[in-house]
Amino acid sequence: TYLEGGGNLIVTLDPYASTLPVLEEFLGEWGISLKCSDSGERIIVKDRQNAITADGFTLVTDIAKGAVADRISEKVTAYSNGNVMMKLASVIEASGSAQPVLVSSPSSVGEAGGVTVLSDGSFCVGAASEQTFGEKTGRMFVLSSVYGATSDNLVTRGYSNRDFFYALFDTFFGAGNMPYGSKVILYDTETLQNLKLGTARVYTSLIMLVPAALFVVGTVTVIRRKNR
Repeated sequence: TYLEGGGNLIVTLDPYASTLPVLEEFLGEWGISLKCSDSGERIIVKDRQNAITADGFTLVTDIAKGAVADRISEKVTAYSNGNVMMKLASVIEASGSAQPVLVSSPSSVGEAGGVTVLSDGSFCVGAASEQTFGEKTGRMFVLSSVYGATSDNLVTRGYSNRDFFYALFDTFFGAGNMPYGSKVILYDTETLQNLKLGTARVYTSLIMLVPAALFVVGTVTVIRRKNR
């Protein structure tokens, strides 16, 4: 109902989590599914040539070509190289209204249970889907790894995870209409200076103490002068 009303949904999946048939059936209705081996195991992408770890499972992905991917790529590559680091990503099959957004390199393979089951490379690990319901358009983005948006990946030097997610949110929600009232900010430092809501409330309370104290002091002074 939310998506049919023009909502936007972003899903990140743990490749080693138990099968979630209801969720996966729902994603399938949007043309997005996780590819599994004949034994039912999810296929994990391995790329020894384009990885930052010796095992090949923390790989560097590229932004694909396509309507949604091009809009994201235009925003990302204006500020960084566009390469997104992914760890333990499974293979996504995009069909129908869905299209790849993040893809592995041609040298990558797909493994299940420690055995190579796919060798053709260029696997989709992030896909977007748009569907129109009357005058409303719902959008969904699925990332086949829960690690793409972890804090370590968002602030890693040389990779575009931070810029990619800003561009993704901007494409989905539009500049000035970001979730929870946030907006796109380009940081000059390597640290993501993100203020949590709880911390922000503390700072707001402290800041408000100053004018409140001045108000109390001013009120007391006025009352004393009137009573002289």
